[in-house]
This record gives sequence, C-alpha cells and structure tokens, in this order.
Amino acid sequence: MFVRAWSRRVFYGYVMVVALWLIYFVNLTMFLYGAAVLNAKMISAVGLDSATVGIAVSLCTVMQGVSGPVLGMLIVRKGVRTPMIFGTSLLIAGAFLIAFFTEHEVCFVVFYGLIVGTGMGLSGVLAVQSTVNCWFDRKKALAMALVLSAGGIGGFVVPLILNGVAETWSWRHGWMLIGALGCVSLFISLFVVVGRPEDIAEIPDGKNCKHPAGQAREALCGAGRAIPLREVYRSSAFYGMLACTATRSALHYSIMGHLVIYLMQAGISSTAAALSLSVLSAFSLVGRLAVGLISESVLSPRTSASLGNVLMGIGMLIINTMPSVKGVYGCAALIGLGFGSGYVSMPLTISRYFGNDNFPVISGITTPINH
Repeated sequence: MFVRAWSRRVFYGYVMVVALWLIYFVNLTMFLYGAAVLNAKMISAVGLDSATVGIAVSLCTVMQGVSGPVLGMLIVRKGVRTPMIFGTSLLIAGAFLIAFFTEHEVCFVVFYGLIVGTGMGLSGVLAVQSTVNCWFDRKKALAMALVLSAGGIGGFVVPLILNGVAETWSWRHGWMLIGALGCVSLFISLFVVVGRPEDIAEIPDGKNCKHPAGQAREALCGAGRAIPLREVYRSSAFYGMLACTATRSALHYSIMGHLVIYLMQAGISSTAAALSLSVLSAFSLVGRLAVGLISESVLSPRTSASLGNVLMGIGMLIINTMPSVKGVYGCAALIGLGFGSGYVSMPLTISRYFGNDNFPVISGITTPINH
C-alpha cells in the first residue's frame, strides 16, 4: 500500500534513493565505523585483546568479500530484496548477540566476524548499487553518488554518536542502538524497497530518456542488453576494470591502516594525524558528489575512475616526502577526492560497459578484490 500510494504521486525511484541511503547508512556505516568505536570500549570492559578484535574484523572483511560472487548470482535469480532482507536480519541478530551474550573472545569472533560480516556482505554496497542501477539510467551517476554519500557522512557522525552513547551508558547500549536501527533498516527493506521499476509498472528515470552523449561509444553492449559473460571475460575492458579496482583498494586500505601511525612516527602530533583522516573522509564525500554532478558527456565514468586512482597515487607519493602539516592535509584531500570519485565511478563503468543485467555478477566478482 505504501509503494502504490507513493508511486502515484512521484517517480518511485526518488523514494528509493532515500530508502537506499538509510539502508547503506545503517547496514554499512553503523556496523563499520560504529564497531571501530565500540570495539575499543569492549577491549577493557570484557577483557578482549587487540589480537582478538583484529581476528574478528579480518573475518568480517573476508565474509563480505566471499559473499560477493554468491550475492551477484542470487540477485540475478531472486532479485535484490531477498538477500537484503536476509542480510539485514543477520545484522540485527549479530548486534543483539554482541550486546547481550559477548562474555569471551570466541563469542565476539563468531558474532561480529561471521554473522555481522555475512550480513554486511548480503545487504550492503552491492545490493544497494544493483538497486540504483535498475532504477536509473540517465540520472544514474547522480543517484549513485547521493546514495553512496551515506558512507562519507556516516564516517563523520557515527563515531561521535556511538562514542557518546558508550561514554554515557555502556558499549552494550551502543550495540543495542545499532540493533534497533537495524530493525528500521529491515522495515524499509520489507515495505519500501522495490527491486526493479517494472515490478510496479514504472521505467528507469520515470520516463524514456536518451543516453548520455559518449556512453554508446565506450559501451560493449546497448544499455540494458546483457551480453554473454564469456564475452565479458574475454574483453580487455573487464581486466582493466579489475586492475583499476585492485589498485584503488590497495591504495585505500594502505592509507587507512598506516597513515596515522606513519605520520606520528614522523613527528606529527596525534591530533594532526587524526585530523588528516577527517580531511580524507570529507574530500571522499566531495569526490562522490562531484561524479554525480558532472555530466557523463563531460567526463565518462571510466575516465573518472582512472583519474581517481591517479589522484590517490599523487597524494601518497607527495606525503612520502613528509611535507608540512598543511601539506599533509593537502595530500589527504587528494587521496580522499580520488577514492570518492573512483568509488562511485566504478559501478557506473561496469553498468555502462557490460549492461545492467550483468552488473550484479560482475560487481560480485570485484567484491573480494575490494575487501
């Protein structure tokens, strides 16, 4: 009834952008950035050691990567709602299990590493991107950028919120809050999300549109027309896409894991080092939104993705010369801008090159590389 009521008033794809933003914010940022804050509180409260937390986080990352290819095939066969609902249910279960039943190390590794990791993989970025891909064509870049902006915004606000909850009450209350918000995400998945516009007699963008100039020149197939996967695997574009994704992921995880430590060892204060990550996150959001606002006729997704990697590489090379603190912030801005633009451009590139129908499977193949 909710879907029918809104579809009569406005193009339902706009409702989907809001719904997917909220799902991404809860299912990814709350469980990723929120966990980073709460895990630190748990180390002293429960008696966990940093090695155990590292194992749980690594297992969570592995489960997200492993679930990618399976999720891609599941979306093709069952649609996006089934894995999204199941994955969100796992996240809710994992959050409340951690809150009430984490008494020793093995519990946390199973609850966070296995259950939460699988839930994030099934209901996270691939499910969200696939849904945006189905609902939009001409305005796909803008819609994708708006939805994925939840990650950049969440990187700012979620640690502050959950740190406040943990300081005021306890880390258990933090996980209870995450679980409660997971219930909201589950409600949206059940009653708001529609996998494809044709399921409610609509079409992408709400009207027939011509494709952006330049799109047809770089695509291997017509928009929306699937080509056999064996042709995809034989194309140089497929392996170029994998190389671009692997490069961006390697640069990003290297920076996130070592930047603060590297800067502090070089004599920069911990406050300035931490602020560099905030600058990186802020410009990552700028990069995501910029890709959505710049017309594809001006800068194609393929070019944006490649340029993003170049900006990240330049930032990392300059920061190795140990410039002034302001220079470090400038490098962090370049790295964030490059990562943000590439993060949005890559799913657009996959869609434009290989067709909407192949998007879930091909994106699923890239998921283990991203993690």
